[in-house]
Amino acid sequence: MNFTPENEAALIVGVLDLRSDSETSAHITSLEPEAFMVPAHQSIWSAFLELSDAGKVIDAWAMGKLMRKAGCPEVDIQTLDRYFNDSRDGLGSGDLKPRVDVVADAYRRRIISQKMEALSRATEGDSWGSLENALGELSSKVSQAGNPRFSQGTDHATQFDAFLSGEAIYPEDARENLTVFGIPSLDRDLMLNPGRLIVIGGMPSAGKTAFAVQAGIESADLGRRTVFTSLEMGSDEIAARIIAKVAGVDSIKVLRSGGMPRPELRVSFEGIKHNFVGLYGCAGDSWTAIEAAIIREHRRSPLKVAIVDYLQLMESPDIAKKRNDTEAQRIGEITKASKRLAQKLNINVILLSQFNREVQEGQEPTLQNFLGSGQIERDADVAILLWNDTAKGEPSETRTIHCRIAKNRGGDRYGKVIMQFHPAHNTFTEGQGKETIFNESSRPGKRTLYDA
Repeated sequence: MNFTPENEAALIVGVLDLRSDSETSAHITSLEPEAFMVPAHQSIWSAFLELSDAGKVIDAWAMGKLMRKAGCPEVDIQTLDRYFNDSRDGLGSGDLKPRVDVVADAYRRRIISQKMEALSRATEGDSWGSLENALGELSSKVSQAGNPRFSQGTDHATQFDAFLSGEAIYPEDARENLTVFGIPSLDRDLMLNPGRLIVIGGMPSAGKTAFAVQAGIESADLGRRTVFTSLEMGSDEIAARIIAKVAGVDSIKVLRSGGMPRPELRVSFEGIKHNFVGLYGCAGDSWTAIEAAIIREHRRSPLKVAIVDYLQLMESPDIAKKRNDTEAQRIGEITKASKRLAQKLNINVILLSQFNREVQEGQEPTLQNFLGSGQIERDADVAILLWNDTAKGEPSETRTIHCRIAKNRGGDRYGKVIMQFHPAHNTFTEGQGKETIFNESSRPGKRTLYDA
């Protein structure tokens, strides 16, 4: 492909001939400024997009004013003036779509070339981690380079027609919960349709990993392929938890002493054996490496659920920035990237999270107690809080665990579900059912459901 800066200039001249954003299309404004190779073209395109997004008239004076405000050198503004003169002379006429495609294609090729160089350097390094990170960044950058800046608008006619015909707005394949916890009260009321980010928070003694493993088992048993990534435990430990749950045996004994042969249970493991996939030892515990591994598994055979244990152990997806990030920024970047992954693959992504130290043993947590960032509260479609009301007992003792759905986008939120946790068997069962919490002080004389 013989790409030159003149290709970029031809696109800019053609766009300047349009004059107003009413004549620009989503295809044109899909390009970000970094898609241009020449710095002056990046500055001009940034000013064009700002005017276009605001619905203002596109002219040399307005764009030049924006460029000066942004600190662009005078030579860039002189380039803008020259392109405007060319547009007045009719040099920009013609179909702009091929010009957009040429610039976008050249940008993708540059990205691939840059990342391939990084990948080549990583292969000469001394760790597999650097190679895994380079592969992940390559996949992520190529994907981002191919995504439009804005999605095409919709007039919602299809949804209106569905309602007027007595049908549900969600198509049938989007109404089914992908994740199943095996707790009837939760499975009935949660909204876990495709594209959702679920965050499960809990104290160390509340069994959040066991709860997530149970969700993976129940979902896989229904034929919903699930991938489980643990940054704390190895393959043997997770396998022992699965066996304990399915076979009703002590997970510690499974690890250390085995047991009597149980051929009659073979059929119980069939669905799980093929649909529960473990990912362990992702390079550097970075989100980039984890995301790349999940995408590879999805391409090998479509996933429905991806579980990551746990959020605070992961490194930021932006390798270049992570050294300067605060804890809140790092976690915020991970939750945003997790949400994008759920939507991109049309799956459920489940992140496990710790609470901050403000939550005491036995105290009921809130959304604000997630460790590290309020971004968790904003990005999550569903947030589940787990806690126990007694001090941590012996590992083999059955514990009462309280569970509250603090966020459930598009579904009901209620008080608490009481569950019984059997640590030895890695099993949660429903206890006393739902307990609705009322906030009497929110409005005098009126009881309203508590809504965190």
